[in-house]
Amino acid sequence: MTAYYTTLQDILEEAGLHHVENGVALSGVVDGINTMFTTDRKPITDRNFDDTVTVDDFVVFVDGVPVNAVSVNEAFGVIELEKAPKNDSVVTIDYSYASVPLRVVELARKAAMAWIDKSMEGIDPCAPYGKYGREIPGRVVELCTNYAVARLLIREYGFNQDIEGTSKDGYKRLEVVKQDMQEFVKSGGVCGDGSDDLSAGLGAVGVRCDVDLFGDFPDRRHPHNDDCYERED
Repeated sequence: MTAYYTTLQDILEEAGLHHVENGVALSGVVDGINTMFTTDRKPITDRNFDDTVTVDDFVVFVDGVPVNAVSVNEAFGVIELEKAPKNDSVVTIDYSYASVPLRVVELARKAAMAWIDKSMEGIDPCAPYGKYGREIPGRVVELCTNYAVARLLIREYGFNQDIEGTSKDGYKRLEVVKQDMQEFVKSGGVCGDGSDDLSAGLGAVGVRCDVDLFGDFPDRRHPHNDDCYERED
């Protein structure tokens, strides 16, 4: 079982791409027979940091009273209720959604974990982290989250908006997290010995303009015109 260094919810919240909606109407026929309803915004996201979207991550109300949901398709925002609401009832929901596809967030996390593992190879005997059921170190969680956030923000905003110096500046965040990684390498990580050689364990950094934002994983290619980003060689 893969030990993930951070959760998708942590990444989305830190990137400002996780949104909460309370008391919004669900779409669907309310006729005393229908039990299937959909959210206007999707995908529905996890709200308890377990990386899985279940019926525990939202609450559906019929005329203000919580009711049971029995299934959810988070990608399409489809929710099945245990019982059909009576004719002319008001059906609402408290839930959260992401403004990017969850597969993109998963890919950003995968890239972040690969970057950390590559950087700490030969530096920290404890890397890769989370082996044998061990808890992921807080510093590793922070590095993974921030690197994934940077990649998402670059994908979302690129050079098309005036976000320089703001919380949406993915390039600035990428620069900062790479500096943090240099310090982590210098310290020896969790189990290694410290060193003043910052080049050890860190791949060369260059700037690449490509159609694939996540170039380390050629099986997942999605074109983005004029996307320029830093990557590890």
